[in-house]
Amino acid sequence: MARNVALCIIFSIGIANLCQAGSPNEPKGFELPDLVPFGVTIETETPAGCLSELTPLGSRIYILNDSPAPAGPFSVDANGSVVRFDEGLPGNQIASMWTPGYSFSPNKVTVDILNEVEESNEENNSAELIVPIPTPLPTCSPTPTRIEADIKPDGFVDDLDLFLFSVDWQLTTGASKGLDGDINGDRGADAHDLLVILAEWKVGVRPTPTFTFSPTSTPSPTHTFTPTDSPTPTVTDTPTNTFTPTRTPFPTSTLPFEIEQITIDIPGLE
Repeated sequence: MARNVALCIIFSIGIANLCQAGSPNEPKGFELPDLVPFGVTIETETPAGCLSELTPLGSRIYILNDSPAPAGPFSVDANGSVVRFDEGLPGNQIASMWTPGYSFSPNKVTVDILNEVEESNEENNSAELIVPIPTPLPTCSPTPTRIEADIKPDGFVDDLDLFLFSVDWQLTTGASKGLDGDINGDRGADAHDLLVILAEWKVGVRPTPTFTFSPTSTPSPTHTFTPTDSPTPTVTDTPTNTFTPTRTPFPTSTLPFEIEQITIDIPGLE
């Protein structure tokens, strides 16, 4: 690191004192600063809650002076982008720099690239820093353009705006804030304002009404009975063969003669 030394002679009460003045980067006493690449994050240049063309993402590099001794001006190279720290860095403090663009690959950072600061450790001026995964920011919603003749305002120039203008027609006011119908700000609702309304008639986007269905009654839940025990079916034996008896005809006798009349005498009966 460069170190400028100058000799100065101070005359005081006739006595010459010899003093040595160091460069602005030289700390007082025996302590020396120690500049170290400390970390890197992906963020917008200025704090923002959403992303837009005006708030792109970039890399913020943090530099630490790991010593109580202050450091003078120095420069930092981060991935090829050089940033100058003209105010230096006080002892035990952290400074940051923002560069456009970012990379999830290791970011190579080198502090004091011009060797302007004499440090206690010259071997830790370079490092490859890993970027932590950031929380994605939402995209900014575009700011709606103000329509001059939208007196309501509801984003659309229509009959309602014309009615509000007619209420203030040909009225004037001396107040700092004009009438609702005073579109051009001349403190009066006149033909000039009417021309603005006609020029922007039906300009804008009419808001689409949204309907939310509210049920009037809530159906009662249906209870389903689940039996705990299932009955065991009874098994009936079905005979495979049914015996059907065969009737044998009673044999008949045929007499070899004809019987015309049979008389039976029973004693005692007349």
